[in-house]
Amino acid sequence: MIAWLAARLRAIRTTAAAMPKLTADIKPSQTITIGDTTVRLERKSGQIARLVIDAPEQVRITLPRQAGSAKTGGRHDA
Repeated sequence: MIAWLAARLRAIRTTAAAMPKLTADIKPSQTITIGDTTVRLERKSGQIARLVIDAPEQVRITLPRQAGSAKTGGRHDA
């Protein structure tokens, strides 16, 4: 019994290490907090979502580098 439990715990640790992602379904105006960083879904239209990310200055945030990529800082409404 103890050997089975030890093997099961190793399997759980291995699975957890292999899955460092979190998937969350949120609605506009809902917030997710990750450490000291807050991410809020401001709005969604089709396949485009506007996120508001409030993070400490030392947190590096990288945006996609492609045509029509997200804009940074302030409001950029048309």
